[in-house]
Amino acid sequence: SIIVAVAMDRLIDVHAAYRDNPRPAYPAMAKRLGWKGTVTLRVTVDPHGDPVDVIIAASSGRTILDQAAVNAVRQWRFRPATKAGRPIQDTVLVPVSFQLASGRIR
Repeated sequence: SIIVAVAMDRLIDVHAAYRDNPRPAYPAMAKRLGWKGTVTLRVTVDPHGDPVDVIIAASSGRTILDQAAVNAVRQWRFRPATKAGRPIQDTVLVPVSFQLASGRIR
């Protein structure tokens, strides 16, 4: 019954989601060296839609790419999660892909 109580307490109507935010700048050194990769960030979003904690959940394998993603996402705004129609704090995973083929970041 403890598990049920915990699960019921965690019910969220709508999870936090990211909006149309600017893409991180591709670090010049990484671009010059042909480095690419995807970093996944775990972002805690407050009830106002602000990121209050941004940590690396999975590295791209390149510190410079990881840091560029963290720095950019710290400036983003999110749509907050809701529970019973009220905004709440929630955590969302944000993948940031640095790819050179198209010359853009996905």
